[in-house]
Amino acid sequence: MEKLNIKISLANRLYPMAINSSEEKLIRLSAAKIEKILKNFKENYSVKDDQDLLAMCALQLCVKLEKLAS
Repeated sequence: MEKLNIKISLANRLYPMAINSSEEKLIRLSAAKIEKILKNFKENYSVKDDQDLLAMCALQLCVKLEKLAS
């Protein structure tokens, strides 16, 4: 499978990734959804630190995964 080098922006940082080209759309969509969640948290809570926002996002996404798994 062909590898593709991309850069994903999350919380104002660029993350270089080597991915299968077939996963690019899914990864970019996922990154966009994470950015939307981060923006929502930043607007609705007094949290300004990107690390805290990422932790809150990770928790929210894991809770959703657990609900789907059960």
